[in-house]
Amino acid sequence: AIIVNGNQISTDANSSSSYLSGSAVSGLDLRIIPADNIKSVEVITGIPSVEYGNFASGVIKVETKIGRTAPKLNAKINPDTKTASFSHGVNLGRSVLDYHLNYGYSERDRRKEGDEFQRIHVSGNLSGDYLNKRLETHFGGSLTKLIDNEKPTDAYQSTSYDKGFLATSNFVFVYKQDANRTWNGAFSVNLDKKNNYHSKWVAENFNVEYDTTLIDTVITGTGTSYQTIDTTLIKILPGFIGKMQEIGEEWKISGRIQRKLILNTARVKHDLLFGTEVNYEKNTGQGLVIDEKHPYYGQYSSHRSYSFDDYPDLTTLSAYAEDVISGKFLSCRYKLMLGIRYDAYSPTGFNFGNIFKDKAFLKSEHGDFLSPRANLQYNLSDDFQIRLGAGRSVKDISLGYIFKAPAYFKYQAGDTIIEEVQIQYNPDLQAYSIDKYEVSVDWQFSDKVGFSLTGYQQTSDDMPTTVDYPWGYQINPDTVTAADWVRYENRGWS
Repeated sequence: AIIVNGNQISTDANSSSSYLSGSAVSGLDLRIIPADNIKSVEVITGIPSVEYGNFASGVIKVETKIGRTAPKLNAKINPDTKTASFSHGVNLGRSVLDYHLNYGYSERDRRKEGDEFQRIHVSGNLSGDYLNKRLETHFGGSLTKLIDNEKPTDAYQSTSYDKGFLATSNFVFVYKQDANRTWNGAFSVNLDKKNNYHSKWVAENFNVEYDTTLIDTVITGTGTSYQTIDTTLIKILPGFIGKMQEIGEEWKISGRIQRKLILNTARVKHDLLFGTEVNYEKNTGQGLVIDEKHPYYGQYSSHRSYSFDDYPDLTTLSAYAEDVISGKFLSCRYKLMLGIRYDAYSPTGFNFGNIFKDKAFLKSEHGDFLSPRANLQYNLSDDFQIRLGAGRSVKDISLGYIFKAPAYFKYQAGDTIIEEVQIQYNPDLQAYSIDKYEVSVDWQFSDKVGFSLTGYQQTSDDMPTTVDYPWGYQINPDTVTAADWVRYENRGWS
């Protein structure tokens, strides 16, 4: 999970599968976040608060520079990397407006021409406080444009470009009723615009039909005459340039609201957190466009074009509650976090009639999960502490997994070319959970040197993984063929 200023910009709406490296389901390209604009980075690898969901391997929280600052220009020039950034923040009435410009340039291989990568980033924030500083607001937005044009530099004449961009916007507010009671919330809209092109040399015999006019000599009893004949000839080429594009939009709309309370008793302090979230993700656009006359994967490939508009949306509803208890036990300080989180992926309605039988509060297409989490931090001294943690997190699945594009099988039977299609969708694919148990010891045995030791066990079942089936399996499961098709199923484990 990649969170920038409270806005989780990583998305599960990727539906281009792994065909295009620039937008694969593997994740987000972190080069879209300019390093010069970062104020702080926090990496959570243990058992985080129930506030954080939809992650498998941890959480990365990035805070960018926000607020009033003097104009600053910073440039770095290295042989293969060059960057320049400008930042400025000014008072605007009772608010502060800051803006940031960044340009980055890098070369993949200095020995080649035409494999350069460029990034243009623009962002801004408008922050202010109102109602005698009880209400704080922040509105921010960013636009990141990648210029990734790769010219032919190898034997396969590989060419590609990325003309897409990532636009983010988020609104955050904090309302302090008093020192112990707070409301906060956020709303964000993100757009990942896809506009990629790939081409390469495909070493296959390629039949090209072309029209021509022949002049035929005809000898008769009266002499010689000439006859013109319009005909179509076939030229066989040793290969061709295969072409493919990805055109479309990945939308993500998110909203959350939280209530924080502090309760103090004679012996302990309770930091209470209650929250709810909703996420909506949708793909639109032409999708994957493979040139029919010059197919990128060859004439007998199982890949075909498909549209993003054909895929449904993904909706996630979440609710969570947490209590962080601070106090002393046996004269030593401790902090105990107890929380629970509920996530429903693509819910379709309530499940009141079978709530105990199905162990589900909501009916959902991709599952619903309860995720308990607990953390204990116990300080035996000011320099030595023990940490224990256990918890569950849940990771949603990508659209590229659920709605995998159909497979095609083309073969020749006699003089006829036959093409069959196999649907590889799996609309019943479920999200999956990860259980983690962790023990840590921290010892600061001098002012300058410290030591930490962590051991953990992490397990996960029912992870989406590819399962191969021979062509014709659905008609006869005992079929064995050279051709196969693939779909994602909840069979993986870790």
